[in-house]
Amino acid sequence: MKAIRAKPTKVNIKSKEGEPEDVLMRLGFGIYVYLNMMRQLIVVFSILTLLAIPSLVFFSQNQAYKEYTVNEEGDQVLAPMGNELYSLGNLGYASV
Repeated sequence: MKAIRAKPTKVNIKSKEGEPEDVLMRLGFGIYVYLNMMRQLIVVFSILTLLAIPSLVFFSQNQAYKEYTVNEEGDQVLAPMGNELYSLGNLGYASV
């Protein structure tokens, strides 16, 4: 008759001695790398967004894509169109 023995625990090759095992590594190396890449992309694109804000503000201060409309009182006022106000074309230097 065989003796009942407990299964030996698996040793994670990538964890160093004395450090706690990363919980995401239990899901597999591919998922671990994917989630780390997503975190890095979130940080990079957040930084790029912060760097782009001054140019968006500068482009939105120009009048090339605004058009005149009539309000309820009958006065002509400039009305912004949409997202094109934040583009380089809003500078209005090209004459076609």
